Amino acid sequence: MLNPLIDSASLDQILHWVPPLIFAGIGFVLFWKMRPVAVPAAQTLESYSPNRSLKPQRMPILQFMKLAEEQGWKISGEHDLEAVDLMDGLRQAGSDGVIQLWRRLKRHGNRIRIQNEVSVPIPREHWRDFEFDWISVLRAKENSETSTYNLNEANTWYHGGYVDICLDREAAVPWLEAGAKAFQGLREKTKPK
Repeated sequence: MLNPLIDSASLDQILHWVPPLIFAGIGFVLFWKMRPVAVPAAQTLESYSPNRSLKPQRMPILQFMKLAEEQGWKISGEHDLEAVDLMDGLRQAGSDGVIQLWRRLKRHGNRIRIQNEVSVPIPREHWRDFEFDWISVLRAKENSETSTYNLNEANTWYHGGYVDICLDREAAVPWLEAGAKAFQGLREKTKPK
């Protein structure tokens, strides 16, 4: 039975407009939930990742070397071999999988193009034949100048090497405080007198 205040013509008009209004409401809700949200430029995508605690913090090797110097390692100095000891230890830690290291591929001679390469993990097998170019690490002003090399391969320092070396901060800092000590002074002890 119809409400006496609504006649059949009004009911037809109401029923005519109900479905479009429902669809419009659903469309508005979907639009609102999917609208783009402005993100401040200082924030990175990693800060929005649900697994961000699982993502390692990359520490440039130059920053690591400064931290080692603050902890008593003799990093600078023409005749000091402790910096090389430390890089030998890092090489071993990378080979053992104790510390994950990252790099950029050196596919281009152009520094700007190299900086556009993505930073990817260095495979553990890389350290079997390659080592840090310790001169580049000790003299670099920017981390992008650091590299690895294999002098036996093609008689060139840089064939197949990587640049812009970074370490997993969460693994590297504790290793520096404990595991690195086993390498400190090794080259000095074995140096011919």
